[in-house]
Amino acid sequence: MNHIKLFENYKGGIEQYIEDNNIQCNGKYPKFLYHATDKELDDFFLDNDIDWEDVDGNGAWDFVMPSGYIFLTDDIREAVVYGRHIIPFELTSDDIYTHKTYNDQPSIDFDDDYNYSREIWDEFEDSMADTLEMKGHHKSTFVSRISVLNPRIDIAKKYYNK
Repeated sequence: MNHIKLFENYKGGIEQYIEDNNIQCNGKYPKFLYHATDKELDDFFLDNDIDWEDVDGNGAWDFVMPSGYIFLTDDIREAVVYGRHIIPFELTSDDIYTHKTYNDQPSIDFDDDYNYSREIWDEFEDSMADTLEMKGHHKSTFVSRISVLNPRIDIAKKYYNK
């Protein structure tokens, strides 16, 4: 039954809810980015000093993740895979280092780089940008410093309580 409810929520989608209610993104990046979580929205919070190795049961891949950063996507269909609650985020900095990938799985390209070669990650760190955008053909994965994000939990709460 939970899967049916998730599908129903996705069918109209939080994106449609945002559009229907004329909610504007006030960030430096012109669109909302999305993060999914299985945490209850009242329990969700961001910690600038998060060490992902200390987070138990975070639902992340079995790969190492950079501490103090969070993953976001501009593709709602990808976000849905990672949790039952989708939270829109505003990026409050336009300091983005963009790396183009040659497929449409930018999150996997990031994981492969970060966990094995760190070439792209090292370029990103050298750039001193706030956010890395792994730009695929039709979607992007964003790895952003938590300090430059505004989680719009208010939107998510209104959407899921409708």
